[in-house]
Amino acid sequence: MEDVKNADIPRLKADLLTLGVKGEVQKLRGGGGGIAGIGFKIKGSTVSAPPRSYSPYEIINLDGEWILTKNGDEISKLLLPVYPKYYRLKTREGIPYNKYVALDGLECLVTSLSRKCVHWSSGRRCSFCSIQHGNPVWNKDPETLAEIVLEAYREDKNRHLVMTSGTFPDREVTAKNIAEAVRAIKERCDIPIQVQLEPIRNDLIEEIYAAGADSVGFNAESFDPYVRAKHVPAKKDLKSYMASWNYAIELFGENQVSSWIILGLGERENVTKAGLELIASIGVIPFVAPLNPPHVSLRPPDPEYLIRLSKFAAEKMKEYGLSPKKSAAGCIRCGGCSLIGDMLY
Repeated sequence: MEDVKNADIPRLKADLLTLGVKGEVQKLRGGGGGIAGIGFKIKGSTVSAPPRSYSPYEIINLDGEWILTKNGDEISKLLLPVYPKYYRLKTREGIPYNKYVALDGLECLVTSLSRKCVHWSSGRRCSFCSIQHGNPVWNKDPETLAEIVLEAYREDKNRHLVMTSGTFPDREVTAKNIAEAVRAIKERCDIPIQVQLEPIRNDLIEEIYAAGADSVGFNAESFDPYVRAKHVPAKKDLKSYMASWNYAIELFGENQVSSWIILGLGERENVTKAGLELIASIGVIPFVAPLNPPHVSLRPPDPEYLIRLSKFAAEKMKEYGLSPKKSAAGCIRCGGCSLIGDMLY
């Protein structure tokens, strides 16, 4: 077996994030929120790869060890997460705990407080969104959610939580519901929490911070106005994001404010680079990630393009003193869906 070198990790990970992986491996993510992924660690790097039956990459078990192969050739040993004990539990209503809170990567817990979004009913949903797919718990009770998070955190104190939500017709309701859920969780345990939501008023950002959130993401998805009009038509303009980013940085501090930037939607490279530098310059970590399409009409980007833009983002983060490794919780701390952490070190 030719073991992959540390220097080759970003290139290998770019392949895995765009081409996916197959194998007889349990997908732990899905019920809590988002598209199902296969999480593992290779040479110290966490990967959350989409399951793809056509991928040349496959995870096999060989003599009790997990091995990554490409076209049948063995590449490297892998570390897979232990199946969570809390997944075997159910609520008083008989709902499996993992439909409330799922494990992504190795240590990141994920939940969507509401799996309903007004943009779906308005016909202006994001083109890559899967929040209403499947048979989820549509609206999660904060107290029940807190009990489940506590159980998951007791099992492994290295875990942290990212909380998202579909958007209600009134964004104030979305923000207040998130604050209530964060408060309920923090009353039971000190797990680090990242919340992700659309731009909101400053007083609502203050309410979420006061509830106990440790970091926050306002996800612009793309800087290109043509892409935004086509793929995220209901989301606010970038000026609104700038306002929320700037105010959140004052409250949450350095390395605790971020934004998902999705590659592969037809964005112009020069526009994207300008946006990456802009948000890094004000202290926002750009979480650059490839499109993980929920349906066949969309395609993930070329791995080389992902590497190039991720490298650019990492260089700008270095220039402005940002580090995803210093983020308290959430996608930035996990890094399974992005190369930026691997490019920095």
